[in-house]
Amino acid sequence: MADSPRASDDKFGRDLTTGSIPRLLLAFSMPMLAGNVIQTAYSIVNAIWVGKFLGKRELAAITVSFPAFFVLVAVAGGLTMASGILVAQCAGARDWRRLKDVVQTSTSLAILISILLLPLSELLTPAIMTAMQAAPDVYPMAVSYMRIFLLTLPFNIGIFLIVSMLRGVGDSKTPLYFQTSALTLTAILDPILMFGWLGFPRMGLNGTAVASVVMQALCLLATFVYLHIKSHVVAPDWRHLRIDWPMAGLLVKIGFPSAAHQSLVSLSMLFVTGFVNAYGENATAAFGAAMRIDQLSFLPA
Repeated sequence: MADSPRASDDKFGRDLTTGSIPRLLLAFSMPMLAGNVIQTAYSIVNAIWVGKFLGKRELAAITVSFPAFFVLVAVAGGLTMASGILVAQCAGARDWRRLKDVVQTSTSLAILISILLLPLSELLTPAIMTAMQAAPDVYPMAVSYMRIFLLTLPFNIGIFLIVSMLRGVGDSKTPLYFQTSALTLTAILDPILMFGWLGFPRMGLNGTAVASVVMQALCLLATFVYLHIKSHVVAPDWRHLRIDWPMAGLLVKIGFPSAAHQSLVSLSMLFVTGFVNAYGENATAAFGAAMRIDQLSFLPA
């Protein structure tokens, strides 16, 4: 299908096939860098809230939980990356019909992966925390926090998928707007739920997990609403979701190396965290604080 809509029509993204390459790269990459800065800033602020006002044990519980969570996210990371690549290829070729097939298949697979991963990960959480040698005083908090935070998994997968597809059509600004809004609101909601302000129950560490679940769900919902209001080319058609199996095979072929790489990186961090845990909650909390600072070095990438 060779129809060519106007490049300025925002429902088709931004045309990156014409114009100055350095200028296009800069315009496309700057919102992504800004998003990474905001994500890292939130991570540091959240660690300060938890470590300073709740305690080192709570910070250790978060530190133990995140590597295991990122292993699960890495499994779906290949799908989101492959979807972005195929969407970009279709957008560049102006093949909007095939692009819609990519969107429908990717969305269906994301739902399927979420349905499979969420209950399995909830069931295995205690065993994972035991295998990671979580300190006895940290273990119950880590399990409780992890089981709540895992509810963000389907929302994270959905958001990552949409972000990848939007970037595939040349739009890196829209994800930044939603990401900034969600992280800002989460940063505000965190202390409210942690300390029981404004009439809310005091939830302690679990409050940060609940805040993340609520805001990730709202962010995903708002993104879907925006895409459908705009009749955006990457908006899924919920009435006709389907899996095109040849397309699914291509997504797996393209995405598997990325998923394997991300899984290995996440597993290595999981093992390192497990080794650190053997030295007690003080070491785990210190490691978690240092990791937040270390994230700053990866921002340019």
